[in-house]
Amino acid sequence: MKQEGVDAVFVTHLPNVRYLTGFTGTAAILLVAEPTPILFSDFRYQAQAAEEVGDLVRVEIVARDLWGSALRVLPDQEGISAVGYEADSLTAKQASQLDQDGVEGIRFKPTVQLVEGLRVVKEAAEVAAIRAAAELAAEALAVTLQTVRAGQTELDIAAELERELRRRGSEWHPFPTIVASGAR
Repeated sequence: MKQEGVDAVFVTHLPNVRYLTGFTGTAAILLVAEPTPILFSDFRYQAQAAEEVGDLVRVEIVARDLWGSALRVLPDQEGISAVGYEADSLTAKQASQLDQDGVEGIRFKPTVQLVEGLRVVKEAAEVAAIRAAAELAAEALAVTLQTVRAGQTELDIAAELERELRRRGSEWHPFPTIVASGAR
């Protein structure tokens, strides 16, 4: 954050939120600031957030308007005059909310690939997790291939592969499952 010239950062790209906190929900804004980061999420994730992030992150469950809630805490944070945000993952509406609503005395600055830069270097546990995910995917594919028959649609085969992935513990897919056959 010092290299970017900011005192705090709003992290909104969900894979980055997960990397930094362990939170796996689908609605979150993480304010990385001293002394304690704050995770904002909605009512659906009250129990899950408390369970997943531990004591190192304060959890704020909000009824609605995650951005409004996140912006409202900034004046209470000491020593913050510049706040970065992930320019790659912010919607146009969210960026305009920063510009329009703003916070008196706080400058907002876009950052690019700040957390991704940390994620590039893998620790031993991350390498092990990647290896386990690859093994899980290989097993699911091997079982699925045994079920493929003439006349099946690509969607049917994709559904079977996804079922086998889930049966083995896959949480979600980073991209849509693609099955192609014949001229494809």
